[in-house]
Amino acid sequence: MKNNRKIGISKLFILAFLGLVAGFGIGFIFNKLNIGGLTEIINTFLSENALLLSIVINTLWAILAIYFYMRAKKEVELGLAKDDFIETKYIDYTHSMRDAGLFTLLSFIIILYNKVKFSHNPLKDSIILTSVLLIFTFINVFLFYLTYKLTKKIEPERKTEAFDIFFDKKFMAESDERDKLKYYKKGYLAFKRIIICQLVIIIILFCSALYEEISPIIALIVLIPTLIGILTNGFAGEKS
Repeated sequence: MKNNRKIGISKLFILAFLGLVAGFGIGFIFNKLNIGGLTEIINTFLSENALLLSIVINTLWAILAIYFYMRAKKEVELGLAKDDFIETKYIDYTHSMRDAGLFTLLSFIIILYNKVKFSHNPLKDSIILTSVLLIFTFINVFLFYLTYKLTKKIEPERKTEAFDIFFDKKFMAESDERDKLKYYKKGYLAFKRIIICQLVIIIILFCSALYEEISPIIALIVLIPTLIGILTNGFAGEKS
């Protein structure tokens, strides 16, 4: 256990270092190697359409999360009705979409903050920004609650008086209702990758804040590792 903890801490520092290098490196490239004014063109377009892009992308994640939740709910209800094996991969996919939406939203905060800072009507833009953040935050919290209740249906004997944010984690570790090897390959492994990617994303975003003029580009670039975390060995699945 102690060795695993040391390995985890060492990986954390390695990721932090790589995130810092990536953040400063990308900022340097786009600042110093602006070929043909491409950076200004892309930056202007993304800055002017930041709010729309944020709404569209986060709406897409929300729709996918709701879709996978409905699939998960159907699988759980069928499994409970037949007292049969319950496939939980769609719950994992819902978690992935929910987390992708959350961190996509966070990635756009820098862009939207810059938009408000240089706006001619900062009060109006601040209200719009706050409304968008609240709406999508509510959607993410609601999805968390729905998947929590769905997981409780599979293991109703667990007594939880208060809303336990660690319930899903305990369920994943202790439940006898799933094929552990299959779940690890297609769910837990992908979820761990998403968490690692999100750590890198956060670090890069904080570093890119030093280069406000290129933050829209940074915000889109850092979505790539999140998509990789979702699509590799989780969404696509590993061969048994």
